[in-house]
Amino acid sequence: MINLALLYTRRCRPISVAAIIDVFESVNSFYTRQQKQPIFNI
Repeated sequence: MINLALLYTRRCRPISVAAIIDVFESVNSFYTRQQKQPIFNI
């Protein structure tokens, strides 16, 4: 499992952070549907 932490800075747009998190959650849900352990711990 890969631990992820996102650093929220003043220049970073909230929509960009949400998009990044959505990508990692999508990968986790794909692995869960395949009866495997999620890769990312957000």
